[in-house]
Amino acid sequence: MYAVIATFDEKTTNRVKEIWKQIEKFTGVSMEGLDPHITFADYHHIDEKSYLQKLKQFTKRTSAFSVVFSSIGMFPSTGTIFLAPVVTKELQDVHRSFHEYFGDFLDNEQSYYVPDQWVPHCTIASRLDKNQSLRILEHMYGKFRVEQAALQTIKVIKVTYENNEPAIFETIGEYSLKEKG
Repeated sequence: MYAVIATFDEKTTNRVKEIWKQIEKFTGVSMEGLDPHITFADYHHIDEKSYLQKLKQFTKRTSAFSVVFSSIGMFPSTGTIFLAPVVTKELQDVHRSFHEYFGDFLDNEQSYYVPDQWVPHCTIASRLDKNQSLRILEHMYGKFRVEQAALQTIKVIKVTYENNEPAIFETIGEYSLKEKG
């Protein structure tokens, strides 16, 4: 499986990793091996070489942009808690443009990440049970603050599963979005 993710500026990355460490202390749930991100797409299979060539072109024409994380959300069915960005026109436009540009690669129309099904988010913990979820929400309640984050890079991650769980995350391509200006 492959995931295409948009990663953040250094300040935001460090802030999210600090949240991950705090959560790991009282849940034992680790996000090790991951970069804080917003997922743009996922695929069962891709031709890596042609995808990366096309991604390089996409990032040359797409400017870095900012999002504001204004709330905390939850996907109860997967035990996932996340930071939720304000869904701006710019965020939607970049995401839709991405999917139009890479439409030939779509191999899962039921993906959570296709336009009109996508809920943009930055995961702070997943695979939680009810009690862990409630503890994290309580922990975050007093500590959460609205923050702006710059999306600067798009990465393609190859995910290898072991025992039906994601186990190995290998970055096979990484390109910076063009600077605004």
